[in-house]
Amino acid sequence: VEDTLVLGEGIETCLSVAAAVPEWRVWAAGSLGALGAVEFPGSTRKVVVLAENDQAKPGAAGEEAAGRWLRTLQKLGRRCSAAGVPLFVARPAERDKDWNDTARRLAAKPAEATP
Repeated sequence: VEDTLVLGEGIETCLSVAAAVPEWRVWAAGSLGALGAVEFPGSTRKVVVLAENDQAKPGAAGEEAAGRWLRTLQKLGRRCSAAGVPLFVARPAERDKDWNDTARRLAAKPAEATP
């Protein structure tokens, strides 16, 4: 699993995932722009992007956020493709804003462990 690079926008999301799967390399980019510009190590064989559900806001703001998200994924996807590295997107449960919300919800109510 050390050849997997997991990328996220926010530190909270990335810390939650790193705590859940400590053998993964998890990097927080800090912004969508930085996420699209991440230079991954040559040893990387798989990139997983941690999506957030806050890109699905209603109205014009949501459309703009969704457009930025799509452009970021396309940019990262082109770089992954050129390097021969598959790109995967992992989305949290629909009711959660991000992976941090999912981790907190599951920790608070382990019986509701369905994503």
